Amino acid sequence: PEEEAFCVFVRLMQEYRLRELFKPSMAELGLCIYQFEYMLQEQLPDLNTHFRSQSFHTSMYASSWFLTLFLTTFPLPVATRVFDIFMYEGLEIVFRVGLALLQVNQTELMQLDMEGMSQYFQRVIPHQFDSCPDKLVLKAYQVKYNPKKMKRLEKEYAAMKSKEMEEQIEIKRLRTENRLLKQRIETLEKGQVTRAQEAEENYVIKRELAVVRQQCSSAAEDLQKAQSTIRQLQEQQDNPRLTEDFVAHLETELEQSRLRETETLGALREMQDKVLDMEKRNSSLPDENNVARLQEELK
Repeated sequence: PEEEAFCVFVRLMQEYRLRELFKPSMAELGLCIYQFEYMLQEQLPDLNTHFRSQSFHTSMYASSWFLTLFLTTFPLPVATRVFDIFMYEGLEIVFRVGLALLQVNQTELMQLDMEGMSQYFQRVIPHQFDSCPDKLVLKAYQVKYNPKKMKRLEKEYAAMKSKEMEEQIEIKRLRTENRLLKQRIETLEKGQVTRAQEAEENYVIKRELAVVRQQCSSAAEDLQKAQSTIRQLQEQQDNPRLTEDFVAHLETELEQSRLRETETLGALREMQDKVLDMEKRNSSLPDENNVARLQEELK
């Protein structure tokens, strides 16, 4: 018995489309709902409009019909009658029985809101044919079912899903491109801030460089004056007509002048080193024209 039951299970999965219903994507279930909605719209348009107005989607009540073949909807005696027909005809009986249930209960469903319809599907519909399963089967075979139209709907659904897949791929590509563009914008904005800081630092360095050059020029002038004073003192020191006291005074001034000369030379060298250092730093900074060009690119 177990082997026979397993063989039946394999046949159901392979030859009755049930395997496709339970795949992770549940694509076959989506197709069944799509086809059932078309039948509902075509044969019960008023009820379909009421369902839509109440946001009562077909999947909310019909999914279990296709997934369990009404075995969780009807009591076992009624469900087995439907299952027997399914073994002979396939999923067609599920469409027929489902639409027959809606036809029988259309008037009552039209008076209910979404919550009321949910309770009605759970409590009332499953027990309407407990005593007369044959009546349900008779109602089911009065439902119009066109296999050619169902095949056409299957092709439409496949084309629609293919288009949705392409759109999803395009949306994913656009989102990735958008994310990369945002990252590039953030990088450029950070670069713009950095270049603005560099430009400001460049301006400060140039201003300091001008001051140092002016100080260097003043020091050179002071050095030249000190050297002229030294020459004058040396000439006066060599004059034999000067007294010893005056000579001593001149020697003192000479030493002080040489000391000032040494200090001035040291200050001059220090300023020259500072000028060279600032010129190197200035040359390493980006050109202001390049900064302006990059800022224009970011606008």
